[in-house]
Amino acid sequence: MIRLSLLLLLSCLLTTVAKADDAKPNPYDQSKVKLEVEPPADFVGKRVLLIAGKPSHGPGDHEFFAGTAILMKLLQQTPGVFPIMAKDGWPKNEKLLDTADTILYVSARTGEVVRDTNRLERAVGWIGAVPHWLY
Repeated sequence: MIRLSLLLLLSCLLTTVAKADDAKPNPYDQSKVKLEVEPPADFVGKRVLLIAGKPSHGPGDHEFFAGTAILMKLLQQTPGVFPIMAKDGWPKNEKLLDTADTILYVSARTGEVVRDTNRLERAVGWIGAVPHWLY
């Protein structure tokens, strides 16, 4: 009888500990960051596409996704700017690349902005590639 009582007590304690662990928020949860959300049709201003690189380290090592999300939140506070965030190095909706006024590529290794472009730079780069393939 004592063994059964101790077993039940131990079971209750373990269940309580497991429930307490489930209640802790995950500090690396990315589910609340809205990805690839386009501005409303009547938006007048600049679209900034933020592209976070693919994960290259474990959680807590290089939090480039978190840094990009913070940059997006800061840009959301800027009037006339609509930030759009994509992750894993490339947007799933490639139309965003054409409609963005500025694109910021955030490195997966360092978390730094490694390249920023605008439409004109991308158009000239595309046109410049054509003669390259001719010679």
